[in-house]
Amino acid sequence: MEDSNSKFRITRLDRYNYPMLKRRLIDLYIFTFTKGEYAQYIDNQTSESTVDYLIQNGFGNVVLDNDQPVAFALATSLLYDKEFPAGKIEDIKLENTVYIAEVIVHNDFRRIGLATALIENLLKRVVGDYTGAAIRVWKKNKPALKLYQKLGFKQIAEISQTKMSSPTEEFQMKKIYLYKKLTS
Repeated sequence: MEDSNSKFRITRLDRYNYPMLKRRLIDLYIFTFTKGEYAQYIDNQTSESTVDYLIQNGFGNVVLDNDQPVAFALATSLLYDKEFPAGKIEDIKLENTVYIAEVIVHNDFRRIGLATALIENLLKRVVGDYTGAAIRVWKKNKPALKLYQKLGFKQIAEISQTKMSSPTEEFQMKKIYLYKKLTS
């Protein structure tokens, strides 16, 4: 992503540079999740606490376009995902699996390879530390599901989550867990 033909730059996102980018990342998180075909309601406090938690307990990458964040991905150990159905999937060791918890791409920058670059970069960073990678996606988000499958992730489980469509209305969201074995 940092070649001379690209205006985008991928850089590590961690607890040291996060404070400088925090407000813009939270705004991007909210904008991405609350607009478009796959929208849901997420308030500012929930967004901020989610991103803060993942930065404190994990790591990530951010794509910058002229120093403005346009995409980011956050990962942590699968141990931190309280909804993973570990009891039903015994052959995946939580402590040996990286969990790609968030892949956020601004609507105006989709379908140009940023999500692929973010995920591939994260996976390169963890080879040797983890033996597998897991990601969770909304079942109806076919473009994301197709991308993860193209990257070698295979479906391993399905869960249902209660989400908000407005500050007062709930809905059930079917989510799919996908897994990929990592090789060094």
